[in-house]
Amino acid sequence: MIKFNQLRKVFDDGTVALDGVTIKVEQGEFVVVLGPSGSGKTTLLRSVNGLVSPTSGNVRVNDVEVCEQSLRMVRRKVGMIFQQFNLVGNLSVINNVLTGSFSTYNKWYSNLYIFSKELRIRALAVLDRVGLLDKAYQRTDELSGGQQQRVGIARALMQQPDVLLADEPIASLDPMIAYNILSLLREISAEDKITVLCSLHQVDFAMHFAQRIVGLSEGKVVMDEPQKDLTAEYIRKIYKTHDKGLFFGPESKPYSDDQLVTWSEYK
Repeated sequence: MIKFNQLRKVFDDGTVALDGVTIKVEQGEFVVVLGPSGSGKTTLLRSVNGLVSPTSGNVRVNDVEVCEQSLRMVRRKVGMIFQQFNLVGNLSVINNVLTGSFSTYNKWYSNLYIFSKELRIRALAVLDRVGLLDKAYQRTDELSGGQQQRVGIARALMQQPDVLLADEPIASLDPMIAYNILSLLREISAEDKITVLCSLHQVDFAMHFAQRIVGLSEGKVVMDEPQKDLTAEYIRKIYKTHDKGLFFGPESKPYSDDQLVTWSEYK
């Protein structure tokens, strides 16, 4: 569970990234944070694992306030998936995945990439789960973008997290691969009861995968509703525009207040 209480973040240059955000994300919920660039999505996600410290207000993960004293404990249970993957290209896939256990494993051994048999078995298991068991000993920079993002997901799962933060995880992927990545995240959330907080630009993907959508505009929450309640009016509040450039998934079409997008299953 994640609770944001009147969260405000003002950067040194005076930019107000978050302005009084109060929301609650339940355990096992798949929530999409939707908004344009500069709306505060990344700042919101990074406040959960302490990569950004709030100017005022607070964040709680499983009833533990995120602060300097609790960071180590919080980060053990919060995995993060990045837009640009953040992998070490010249390392094998399995060694990249094993770095997800750094927070709980002996630091000296971890720095030398010496891991126990138990951890290696777990790494192979999570690679199997994301469909990359056959790539375990391949260099990571030899994989496609979609495969690299699956490595990033497997690395996060090595932490055995309660929360997964996915910061624009499909921004550099084509629509079909993006669909598969979000399907995997949604499946993991549902099966393992892992809370997923995922930031996106694409309205139609948010409509298809989110249980709930939190819309941000200029650091403020302008929508917090089940995905079925996303309307044209909410889109105007979030993006201050109409629908041009907002739909990137399969079979998108101009929205009405009744139906925003139609999907057909990939075969």
